[in-house]
Amino acid sequence: MENARKKAVAYAQALGEPVFSMDNALYINGLTPESQPGLNVRRINGYPERPSDEQILNYYSKLISDLGGRAEGYWEYGLCIATPDRKTWETVIRSSRVFVGKPSAITIAGYPLLVFSNSIITVNLHGQHG
Repeated sequence: MENARKKAVAYAQALGEPVFSMDNALYINGLTPESQPGLNVRRINGYPERPSDEQILNYYSKLISDLGGRAEGYWEYGLCIATPDRKTWETVIRSSRVFVGKPSAITIAGYPLLVFSNSIITVNLHGQHG
């Protein structure tokens, strides 16, 4: 949330207009707190520069495979609206996911981690989504 707030306030002051900002963080069950991607999803240890989508795919595929090929987790989205006078309105949305070690064949440039996750949808006995 702090990153979204900092960005929204800085840009609102620079532009003299209200600004909406969003930042996201990734958390995967089974990883230690130090190993969580958090806000640093694209910052992988051992890569001196920003890794390519392919390098991201390989890294997270191995990480999830090492967790047994399937892991639950969530994306956390920090949303903030800021005005030039530093007033803010903010919220956090958590989107639960199941991550799998084998990526989908369908990829979206710039969003490589979408191929590893599915939203968690529960189904009741009547077949209705819950």
